Amino acid sequence: MRMPELRLEGLAIHRVSTGLSRSTQGSLSPTKEEDGLIGVGVFRRTRMIIDYPHTRIILEPRGRFDLPDTVDASGLSVVAEERPAGAFRVAYVVDGSPGATAGVRSGDEILRVDNQPRSSLTLQQVRDGLAVPGAQRRLTLRRGERTSDAVLGLRMLF
Repeated sequence: MRMPELRLEGLAIHRVSTGLSRSTQGSLSPTKEEDGLIGVGVFRRTRMIIDYPHTRIILEPRGRFDLPDTVDASGLSVVAEERPAGAFRVAYVVDGSPGATAGVRSGDEILRVDNQPRSSLTLQQVRDGLAVPGAQRRLTLRRGERTSDAVLGLRMLF
């Protein structure tokens, strides 16, 4: 989802990508310290200075804030798991996204991307491949004991 505007001191960022989780368990569930995430687009357009002695973070503008940041074009949040070794799992699916339309669900394990086995791909390669608007990706998924294919027509979200 996009927040209309994020203000940090004198810095105003319009239409920034945010993630507000509906999960009630696991690493994506809200905590006392946080309710959601702001997009990497904020950090991509700033220089971050961590001032440990004063316990503060300084974000200096270095990019254009009038352009919306880009997000994954599939609507899938993909994570790597230790067990089974090297597994890629869908942690979250954005409602109305190409992933949701193709029937991908949270918890699905990704076995192949465009006929390449997961063992030949890094997590970053999978994420980069799902971030190309206009591309089409075929995912082979495992849900429980069942294996199926999902074809995603990637597009800009929001």
